[in-house]
Amino acid sequence: RLVNSNIDVFITFHSTADVAEGGTSKSLKQLLPELRSAARIFVHSVSDLVNLKAFGLIANTSLFPHGVKTDIVTSAEGSAFDQIRGKTIISSYGFLLPHKGIRNLIHAFGNVAGRHPDAHLLLVNAEYPVDVSIQETVLCRRLIQELSLSDRVTLITDFLEDTESLAWLSLSTCVVFPYEHTQESSSAAVRWGLTTGKPVYCTPLPIFDDVRDVVEFLPSTDVKGIEDGLCAMLSDHQASREQLSGRQQEWLKDHDWRHLSNRLKNLLQSHAMNKRGI
Repeated sequence: RLVNSNIDVFITFHSTADVAEGGTSKSLKQLLPELRSAARIFVHSVSDLVNLKAFGLIANTSLFPHGVKTDIVTSAEGSAFDQIRGKTIISSYGFLLPHKGIRNLIHAFGNVAGRHPDAHLLLVNAEYPVDVSIQETVLCRRLIQELSLSDRVTLITDFLEDTESLAWLSLSTCVVFPYEHTQESSSAAVRWGLTTGKPVYCTPLPIFDDVRDVVEFLPSTDVKGIEDGLCAMLSDHQASREQLSGRQQEWLKDHDWRHLSNRLKNLLQSHAMNKRGI
């Protein structure tokens, strides 16, 4: 209806993969007539661009980065922060859902904690208002108790303002994203990790392809792979930070939403001018 009303439609997809839901397969191929009429379709990864081109969507598809907010001012002041300040802090961030791999991270941390008495695990993982997330919170808290890690793990499941989340993450030695397999093509959470300027470690999955130049990859998604990655980080975290810091700062500058919004504005203005024959 928008196109018929002479309104240009611009679409951004965070994933173009087919989805199986309730025994039914859903694919963007089912929407090809509508997608062909879009003025422009933006995706964040090369694999998604390839998918769309395989559908025959060639002329109106483009890569456009997933941005990051870099101008948030934080202050990690107060007794809550002081309880873990000065420790070697391994943190994670994002909604607490099964595919985020937080239980594997807890297991891996439990395996290395005895060798690194100053290490602390900080989980800033908000509970999402769905049953599966509520259950994941229960399982994580139970696992922390079973592994006798209550004094070595801080689990924050409240939904915090961005400033408070980043204040917690600013205490980190490194930030870990131990995701299991997912059909998503880009992660918003990992961008918050990069905003801290601390080394970021990710499991080797396509969702992190668009940040591969500024993160370190863990050997695998399982507990052993995460454990091995943590051991390597704990033995040489200063060197890791020095190697990554310059690349991260350049990446943050290029992916700042203020920069990307100007880029998008110019693209939209150019499209409008071409349409009017200017």
